[in-house]
Amino acid sequence: MKSIVIYNSMSGNTKKIAEAIHAGISQCGEQCDIVKIKDVNTRDLAGYDLIGLGSYILNIREPANVTNFIQDTMRSAEGKHAFAFCTHGALPGYYLVRVVPAMI
Repeated sequence: MKSIVIYNSMSGNTKKIAEAIHAGISQCGEQCDIVKIKDVNTRDLAGYDLIGLGSYILNIREPANVTNFIQDTMRSAEGKHAFAFCTHGALPGYYLVRVVPAMI
């Protein structure tokens, strides 16, 4: 299985979680790439079986670039397995409630 972990990090916390997920998948002997959301080549997503998307929370929800990525890019990844993760200081808000269904 070929996987990719895509992340959007402001303080570095989400990057650390993305790196830990990447390391865990790689330790299982699976191929896994990791990339910042701004550096994703959307055409390459078709080659992945599993897509992970993580971000920090801004004002109780995902940042606008994550919303745009899901609406514009994840649509081309139909039929793929996907998961979401987030980091937050105090209020996770509606991140998972909004992001997970949008990824389907």
